[in-house]
This record gives sequence, structure tokens and C-alpha cells, in this order.
Amino acid sequence: MTTYRLKVAYVGTNYCGWQIQPNSPTIQEELQKVLKIITREYVHVKGSGRTDAGVHSSGQVAKFDSTEIRDLSTFQRSINGLLPHDIAVRDLEICSDNFQPRFDATSRYYIYTIYTRKPAFSAELGWYCAHDFDTEVFKKAAQLFLGIHDFEQFCIPRHDGKSTLCEIQEVEVKEFDGKIEFHLKGNRFLHRMVRAMVGCMMEIARGKIEITLLEQVLDSGAQAPRIWAPPQGLNLWEVRY
Repeated sequence: MTTYRLKVAYVGTNYCGWQIQPNSPTIQEELQKVLKIITREYVHVKGSGRTDAGVHSSGQVAKFDSTEIRDLSTFQRSINGLLPHDIAVRDLEICSDNFQPRFDATSRYYIYTIYTRKPAFSAELGWYCAHDFDTEVFKKAAQLFLGIHDFEQFCIPRHDGKSTLCEIQEVEVKEFDGKIEFHLKGNRFLHRMVRAMVGCMMEIARGKIEITLLEQVLDSGAQAPRIWAPPQGLNLWEVRY
């Protein structure tokens, strides 16, 4: 068997996330359908992690096994030729069969885009916030997430006993004409964690929540309302190994 590693970019608008679900279109399913046509064998694609419905990716990493060694350039063109217009394989290479996209990753890099002016194009690639908010306060709140914290209050409620500690290694808020981008790098992310972080920061920037509440949540585990920013602003930009 030959193990292939690929980097996949997609616009998640028309999909119910990465992972296969009954009666719903997903990225994993589309890749497996195309690979089955090309290789004429069942192919199971394993990704570096799940993305939710409506979430995008510029750098999802995945792997699959096939019985044949193929010319990589031709193979990649064939895959892209059959994939829907909103999914593209950006890189394809042969790798060790021991490679694990999810567990071998050392960090993940996300970008969340917020439009400050209503976009005429690419509206599905960001969240248009029609409310006024203080960008400087948003930046200040973002910096509080740096370091190792318990993110139990920033994910889907879970009762599996697994750790909710995560390390946020880099945070930056970049301003552009008509939009801002929230960049963050971490060792791991919980289900809907980034969207909850952005939702909380936006409420603080709008004056709906005091920034001291966020400090209390991160420092002592105080309770906080879960506020989900819309999925379309989120992009899994890169997975690093």
C-alpha cells in the first residue's frame, strides 16, 4: 500500500463540515467519492481534524492509502478535475504509513474574518458585523487568551472527563480596509472554541460584557455565557507538524 498526504482547501458554505454524515454533503465524502472513481477501490480519507458546517479551510491536511504508486502531478490534476468547484487539493505527496494527520500535528493556525463594511463580494468568507464595536477593546480582549488556559467555557459543553486545557501560542488582530482578521495559533482547539472566543470578544468590544469577566473566566474558571460567532468567518489556515 502507498500512503498519500494531501493539503485540501475548501469553502465550507455548501457542506455540513469535514466529517461524513448521513444524508448531508461533507468534504470527506466528496474526496472519497472522487478517489474511488480514480483508483477504483474504497479509499478512507483521514483528516487532521473536523471543521463545522460552514467553516472553511485553506490548509486542511489529510491522508489516504492506495494500492498503486501514481505520478503525483497527474494524480492531483485528476482529483481536482472531478472535485466540486469549492474543494481543491493544493498539495499531494507520498508519505510514511505511520503519519497521523491529527495526532502528529504540533499546532493549528486559524484566521477569523470580520467585515466592518458590508461586502459586495465573498460575503460567505467572513462575518459582517453590522453593529459598532471598539476594535482596540477587541484587540485587548484577544491578548488575554495567550498562554495555557482551561477553555471549558469556550466549547460545546462536554462531560467526557477529557482535558479542556489548551495553549494559545500566538494571537494577532490585523486591520484592513473594510475588515479585521483575528489570527491565532494553538497546540489544540476544542469543538467551536474559536467561534466562542470571537463571540465573547465581540460582546466585550460592543460593551455588552465587561472585560473583567473574561479575565475571571480564564484565571479562575468563572461561568460565562457561550456566544457563538457565525461559522462563515472561520478558516483553518494551516496545520503544522
